[in-house]
Amino acid sequence: MGKDSAPTSGADEPNFEFSGEALTRAIAETSLDATLIMDHQGRIREFNRAAESMFGRKRVDVLGRLVGDVIVPLSMREAHANGLKRFLESREPKILGQRLRLSALRFDGTEFPVELTVTQIRSNEPPVFAGSIRDITPEIERERELNAARLLAEEALSAAQQIADDLTQLIDTANAPIFGIDESGRVNEWNQSAARITGYTKEETLGRELVTEFITEEYQASVAEVLAAALMGTETENFEFPLYAKNGGRVQVLLNATTRRDVSGKIVGMVGVGQDITEIGQAREKSQQIADDLTQLIDTANAPIFGIDESGRVNEWNQSAARITGYTKEETLGRELVTEFITEEYQASVAEVLAAALMGTETENFEFPLYAKNGGRVQVLLNATTRRDVSGKIVGMVGVGQDITEIGQARAELESERRLLVQRVQARTADLTIANSELARASTLKDEFLASMSHELRTPLNTVLGMSEALAEGAYGPLNNPQRANVALIHESGDHLLSLINDIL
Repeated sequence: MGKDSAPTSGADEPNFEFSGEALTRAIAETSLDATLIMDHQGRIREFNRAAESMFGRKRVDVLGRLVGDVIVPLSMREAHANGLKRFLESREPKILGQRLRLSALRFDGTEFPVELTVTQIRSNEPPVFAGSIRDITPEIERERELNAARLLAEEALSAAQQIADDLTQLIDTANAPIFGIDESGRVNEWNQSAARITGYTKEETLGRELVTEFITEEYQASVAEVLAAALMGTETENFEFPLYAKNGGRVQVLLNATTRRDVSGKIVGMVGVGQDITEIGQAREKSQQIADDLTQLIDTANAPIFGIDESGRVNEWNQSAARITGYTKEETLGRELVTEFITEEYQASVAEVLAAALMGTETENFEFPLYAKNGGRVQVLLNATTRRDVSGKIVGMVGVGQDITEIGQARAELESERRLLVQRVQARTADLTIANSELARASTLKDEFLASMSHELRTPLNTVLGMSEALAEGAYGPLNNPQRANVALIHESGDHLLSLINDIL
């Protein structure tokens, strides 16, 4: 703004000697807000100290000047002059006492927002008006900040709502069955996958108690415990239990129970993300049945079978081993095979064979004597085979033997006969022929036994391996990742059993 210029209205210089001048001055100076008093022509009659501070002007410099020339921005002066004229002519009641927001001008030329309240302080002619002016720059800034904050809040709320909608859609259309309960254990979430595997729609489950109405009786206590823990903030992973299906069947579910909290962190329920493992459970039962059958087969095999762990302690001793030695399985488990059951003169050689098997080198047809419980000895012909877990790690040795005690005795007798044959070769030729036939028959029986055992053990196991490969290749439909992992586990277990059978036989 340029330098102040004197008023050019052409009117006489204002006469400040009028009745009530002291009162007018007092009104202006006692106001905490910037206050100016103007006459009926719009000229400034009073300009208090607060006004001087606000507008950067001295009282003596503005007295008698038009209000518009002093505090109104140049761009608004014409509109201000017209409006002031209308007001002074009509003294519109709607303006008197009302708070008007306007732009004001400081002496340095800067504009700022103010709130103006106009009051008529002398009603006789000519009238006098007081204007109370308040700088509302901080309020305007706060309003702007509030509006910006409100806009951000609205945008955040909209984004949060979009996320919530997306999450709801994701939960409802997820491949995994997902359900939720509130703090009282009643269902408040049940997605499409949960509906598909159980047959119950979301509408049929909402508000019903999960444990008592959808969990089979034998699992209700354990499931209630898991859900109670989740409602206390303790989450559970890979918990397996059956759900009732609407058709009367059962659906086996592997569950991760997660605590649900509101935005303040308060626990408001539990959400469970599950996996339908019904088919896997059935396959597992079949695999377990095969394993049980194989264990039963080993235990009831005619051949003596025993096993040791990596430290050389007995961990397998079947009925045939018990029968030929007189030691029960319970009497041998955990005991050291070499030092407690092998005769002294063979302990070093047997230990060498077992150590080789534990290093992966197998031995066939190794002959040695075992102590029998009655104090005698049992001659055994052994195949020592390395035992591995599903990862291929060596975990022990299994030995499939043959009781050749009688053969050994026959061999001793034959040796005695051999010495006699030096003198009576011709006379004992027939006896030797018979003895050799018995030996050949024993060997034939051994080969027949091994061939028979190989067929009987491998045939059912090949079926398991073939079915698991077919499942893995999608012959019966696509599998999800957990299903593929479990089918792979079945196949690996089958391979391990086949390796064990091969080792045994």
